[in-house]
Amino acid sequence: EDGIRDAQESRGLGDVYKRQVSTQSTWAVIIDSGLFTGIEMFTMRKQVKLIGVAPEGEIQYPKINPTVREPNELSNGHTHLFLLCNTDKRKYQWGDEAFLKYTIANAIATGKQSKRGTKPKCKIVYVILGDHAACDYDIYYAAKNQLPIIIVNGSSYSEKLISFMSKETEDINLEIDKEYLENSHSYILDNNNSEEIASYLHFFLTYTPVSYTHLTLPTIYSV
Repeated sequence: EDGIRDAQESRGLGDVYKRQVSTQSTWAVIIDSGLFTGIEMFTMRKQVKLIGVAPEGEIQYPKINPTVREPNELSNGHTHLFLLCNTDKRKYQWGDEAFLKYTIANAIATGKQSKRGTKPKCKIVYVILGDHAACDYDIYYAAKNQLPIIIVNGSSYSEKLISFMSKETEDINLEIDKEYLENSHSYILDNNNSEEIASYLHFFLTYTPVSYTHLTLPTIYSV
């Protein structure tokens, strides 16, 4: 889960998940904004479910035989798409879909419960790679529900978050109360190497730390 909406800033996402799903099939479900990121060809190849969630008023539908891909055009590589449709009383914009993304992720993670008892939920991990202020709302729902957030350095948005969390600056301009970011279970990954991002994503999908803190994740060296 990443909250990516800027096509130019999110080109590396496909390479991240190429590393994640190239060696074997996975039961993981990936949720993004429904826009093109480069991930689609890899998820289709490995039959990984890719769910897009977006406000209908903020996107464009794909055209037949397009010469140019619009930056807000839905990608045809998603297995499922959920759109927030405008009404006479409300017009949805980027950021409003964050709650629906969390709701879908939570429902999938919970799964079908038996009458005999509850089974443990699957893990949910947020990965911040994009460069759009509406990602603030993804951080809000992750922090509110105590879910790990991997903030990958490399975009101006991520650099802003990292600068604040590293105490390099005391103030930050967010769409949400900055206390949510301060109290979030966030992990800073300075290296934007796709192999390392995928490694830490796998780590948090299989392991729950005893104590969450704002950590700068160490570099993984392959031997």
